[in-house]
Amino acid sequence: EESSSRARGSAVTIYFIQGLHMMLVRRVSAQVARRGSRFLSADAAAAPHVTVEYRDDKIAFLTLNRPNEMNALTEVMGDEFIAKVKELTVAAEEQKIRAVVLRGAGGSFSAGGNLNWLKERAQAGGFSNSITMNKFYRRFLCVREIPVPLVAAVQGYAIGAGCCLTLACDMRVVSKTATLGFTFPKLGIHPGMGSSLLLPRIVSSDFANYLLLTGQTVKGDVAAQRGLALEAVDEVGAAVGPVLPPPRRSLT
Repeated sequence: EESSSRARGSAVTIYFIQGLHMMLVRRVSAQVARRGSRFLSADAAAAPHVTVEYRDDKIAFLTLNRPNEMNALTEVMGDEFIAKVKELTVAAEEQKIRAVVLRGAGGSFSAGGNLNWLKERAQAGGFSNSITMNKFYRRFLCVREIPVPLVAAVQGYAIGAGCCLTLACDMRVVSKTATLGFTFPKLGIHPGMGSSLLLPRIVSSDFANYLLLTGQTVKGDVAAQRGLALEAVDEVGAAVGPVLPPPRRSLT
């Protein structure tokens, strides 16, 4: 009877966790839908997921370009991201650019991994899932290979894998009202995409543990106060310029 009672208790716990996870998924999906993801035009669907813009001052802008989906990270976006990183790496080696700004189109940097894809991954086996996730992470963390300073310009939401992507940059400039967080624990997922390695190198161990173990989010001004960002500003675009390296001067 005692073992039967324990079994029932375990079943109730599992049911509760699954219900909480689905509630979170529905809530975030509803937010995305309200932002217009259900009304994507054919042109929007065909638009590139990642773009690069070169400026005359040798600054390149690498942009996540799925604003109607809050720039959720997907395998398709990751494949395009790799191609753009290779393009920027060549440009840097040829001294055509001196810095790169990573940003998200629309009102957010990135809301993290695509929820439908993450639900599929949750059903996969442990070993195969590990291989798949490792490949997914590498698609985006390859941005660290660009041999010039890399600045993340963060506005709106930088959540989960989206926030991890900012850690791969050399510096982060954030909007005061931006929301940043590693919300993996709230979905019952281990903090991934290099966050458990990179975050403690940027902030104190106490603050890193707080963010990674609780999944709590913080606003941009708090992120800057605790060292997660270089500075918090009213307008991210105008603030990026001053933190970028100056153009090289000839020694002759």
